[in-house]
Amino acid sequence: MKRLLSSIAVIFIIALVICIEISTAGSRSSEIELSPEIKRPIVREKYPQPTVFFKIKSSDADDPNSLLERGKALFTVGRLTAASRVWQQAAREFSRRGDLLNQARSLSYLASAYFNLDRLKEAEETIDNVLSLLPQNISLTQSQAQLLARSLNVRGNIQLALGQPEAALSTWQQAEAEYDRLGDEIGKLGTQIDRARALQNLGLYPRSRTLLQHALSQLQSQSDPALKATGWRMLGEAAIALGNLEEGKQWLDRSVEIGTQLAATDPLKHDDLSATLLSLGNALRALQRPAAAIATYRQAAETAIDPLLPVQAQLNQLSLAMDTAPGTDVSTLVDGITAQIEELPPSRASTYARINFAESLLQLQFPDLPIAEQLATAVRQARELDNRTAESYAVGTLGKLYEAAGQWQEAQRLTERALSIAAGLSAPEMTVRWQWQLGRLLRQQGQTQQAIAVYTQEIETLQSIRRDWATLDADAQFFFSEEIEPLYREAIALFLDGNPSQGQLQQAKETIAALQRVELENFFREACWEGYAQSIDDVDDGAAVFYPIVLPAVGEERLAVLVSFPNSPLFYYETRHPVGEIAATLDQFKLYLNPVFFDEDRQNFAAQLYDWLIRPADARLQEQNVQTLVFSLDSLLQNIPMTALFDGERYSIEKYSIAIAPGARLLDPAPLSADRLEGLLGGLSQARQGFPALPAVLAETRGIADLLPSAILLDGDFTVDRLQAEIARFPYPIVHLATHGQFSSQAANTFLLTWDDRLGVKDLDRLLAGRSFDFPIELLVLSACQTATGDRRAALGLAGLAVRSGARSTVGTLWQVSDASAARLMVLFYEQLAGHPGMSKAEALRSAQRSLLQDPQFRHPFFWSPYVLVGNWL
Repeated sequence: MKRLLSSIAVIFIIALVICIEISTAGSRSSEIELSPEIKRPIVREKYPQPTVFFKIKSSDADDPNSLLERGKALFTVGRLTAASRVWQQAAREFSRRGDLLNQARSLSYLASAYFNLDRLKEAEETIDNVLSLLPQNISLTQSQAQLLARSLNVRGNIQLALGQPEAALSTWQQAEAEYDRLGDEIGKLGTQIDRARALQNLGLYPRSRTLLQHALSQLQSQSDPALKATGWRMLGEAAIALGNLEEGKQWLDRSVEIGTQLAATDPLKHDDLSATLLSLGNALRALQRPAAAIATYRQAAETAIDPLLPVQAQLNQLSLAMDTAPGTDVSTLVDGITAQIEELPPSRASTYARINFAESLLQLQFPDLPIAEQLATAVRQARELDNRTAESYAVGTLGKLYEAAGQWQEAQRLTERALSIAAGLSAPEMTVRWQWQLGRLLRQQGQTQQAIAVYTQEIETLQSIRRDWATLDADAQFFFSEEIEPLYREAIALFLDGNPSQGQLQQAKETIAALQRVELENFFREACWEGYAQSIDDVDDGAAVFYPIVLPAVGEERLAVLVSFPNSPLFYYETRHPVGEIAATLDQFKLYLNPVFFDEDRQNFAAQLYDWLIRPADARLQEQNVQTLVFSLDSLLQNIPMTALFDGERYSIEKYSIAIAPGARLLDPAPLSADRLEGLLGGLSQARQGFPALPAVLAETRGIADLLPSAILLDGDFTVDRLQAEIARFPYPIVHLATHGQFSSQAANTFLLTWDDRLGVKDLDRLLAGRSFDFPIELLVLSACQTATGDRRAALGLAGLAVRSGARSTVGTLWQVSDASAARLMVLFYEQLAGHPGMSKAEALRSAQRSLLQDPQFRHPFFWSPYVLVGNWL
């Protein structure tokens, strides 16, 4: 369960108002005991029996309207199972009386309860029942129409949760039509946002964005400030969930502005404002603005009336403080949360808050923290609420506590119990979490084969749901870096432990490639590998493929390297290093690539990296006459030019052609045909949008145009609209863009500069939408871009842009070099392609780089090494 709480996570579908007296009675004995070795007090918490929470007057027992209201009250306080039983009784009684409308209403509420209990099949059957009871294709009363719209909305949520986004999209379109007939603008806006979610789930990002923009235009025409505040918040949260962080923040800012005005005169609006501030804090956190996020969380806590909201805000503040300032004294915050959380009544949200709090306390590792007590209470409340999902999270987190205490067997017992609950719920995201924990525990106990089996299962589970988690909300980046990526790395490390067999090496290689693919899907927040069917190992008999990866080890790190030679077994070697040494060496090497430093310092680091990555394979490379080295690079290595590694006498580019293949997959690899050397050349020579002029772009484009038939869009002609029109007019096999750009590990910060705009990676879908698969871009060249400063994973943006463009091959730069050297290298590159039919793109680039290396003016690696060929190197 992610530590960052969302202010409007889909917990309750129906908003209900309650006025009913509550009393409690009954409990049962079922104990969980913490052993003394935990070094915390032994806690005995009893799991209560299903409880009777309301005193029912005999006169009301058979009144279905009273049952309907009683179910609403139970639902609102989180007693979902009890609510479902009451609504079942109400539905039966309404049916007996022939009241079809209220029978359908009771069943609609029942479907919502089932949905929130993760009983999706029962929810689906129940909501289908509702719709069968309502009149079809005839004029509806106001009440019937309202119930139909709400029921369609519930059905869409169920369908999406069941992995049926196409069906959900269709259902929400029907719901929107009903809300439109009713004049319910908030309902209509909500279904439009839901439809955008479904489109994103299907990977249809441009349509999703268009729908949100349409919703925005409708909202701007509204005059009701309360409706606007709610609408802006919904749109802001939807935009953030779709990866548009800055845009989402702007919309949340507008909601806060209106909400603040409303709350100043209406105390009932305080909680709405607090919830919006909580979402805004989450957005600021995702935008890596921790100080602003903490201030916003504090404001959310101070604004709220509902006691749950301050706890949620402070929990987010606590986790953020630990992430950004691990040494910060957070004891005051912990004490405050501890006191406030005890005052919360049992509910689904408060149970998750306790689990969330326990997760944070586990990370703090302070003595005498009430972790066990929080989890035991969470287990008890989950059982009391009959919330099996929360129970699985609480029990599994308790297993994590035992794992931290080194009590492997008890930790394993609790983890297996949590896994069993998750399996019964058909909850794959939760299943993966406990499979991962179980795999770690088995490995700790030396049960290697059992651990390998569990890790293999969890990787398979992840692959089956990758589209779902790749499109998570604003916290997806956190979810990936904290949960998904470490899981893959631990699995790979396990496969490579000891003396791995060829089967284990193959498993490790496939998992390395899978990690890179899911990393890019997380970058885009959608599946993006359709069509990439060709494994790079089977493409070129003259190429060796390197799979280097940094792996965790006890008290150290491993730099593991798998090499796939043509028609040969996999070759494996590794080096072990103190924690942090690998990253520090990579950082120093990149620093010394600046010409202001001494050659000897740079070459020392270049030789160190060559020794780690390539030297153990040197003899085999020579034996098999390998001409090309293809790297499927770990994210930490993607910013490093493999061309500049040094064997003590020569740079690697002097010995081999070099290419990068993210995800170890290619799109239909084939050589560039000599009769298809036609290009679209675009770029900026003049200063624009705060970026400096690139005067050599004029000579670069003229030089290329002299070598191959070309259309040219320069400066004022290099606009998004002109570029799109030219791409649609003719299927140029080569697209060369000499313009500023930035590659970043964040999709929102990866862009290319045009005369009038910035072209983001996701905008390439729209730009290239008219291209036929029969006429792909064979070669995309980006000759003046750079990676974001201080971002170790910035080259992920280059890989992402290469994949997103659909180009067979992409040439880009890891940093911006001198204008003159860029122009010269690019002209040399095209001279090789045009003058030597049959030459591979990798060899053409190598030849151009070696020419610069031999020129005294540009011999330093700063000028020639940042150019990388991504994708098809043939």
